[in-house]
Amino acid sequence: MPDLDETAAFWRTLSSDAAAGELRLQPDVAQQVHAACIAFIETLDALRFEANRLGYVSGCGDLPSALALAGKFERKAVGGVDALVTRFEQNITVVKLIQETVSHSVSRLVEEDRDLAGALPSVEGPR
Repeated sequence: MPDLDETAAFWRTLSSDAAAGELRLQPDVAQQVHAACIAFIETLDALRFEANRLGYVSGCGDLPSALALAGKFERKAVGGVDALVTRFEQNITVVKLIQETVSHSVSRLVEEDRDLAGALPSVEGPR
């Protein structure tokens, strides 16, 4: 699995390219990607909420080994290195960057179309 920081950096670069007009998407494709991103963010957010609930483990007993195991599971869910909640947040960030990239690419295309349409009336046809 690729590092999510590298993936986020990749999408930041694509977003900058799209804002500069170097990456273009057709509006219908962009709309589908945008809708998929919204749905995916909702799913990830629901999973993040559920993972936050795993930050407290009970019912393991009072033995030191049971308490250590409960603590390990809690840290794996919330707050520990490579915690589940952190991974969901990182994925949400990447999906939002994808949305931003799509938005930039379509905005740029619409802007160019508008400029072209504005220039057309000033162009005289053959006489």
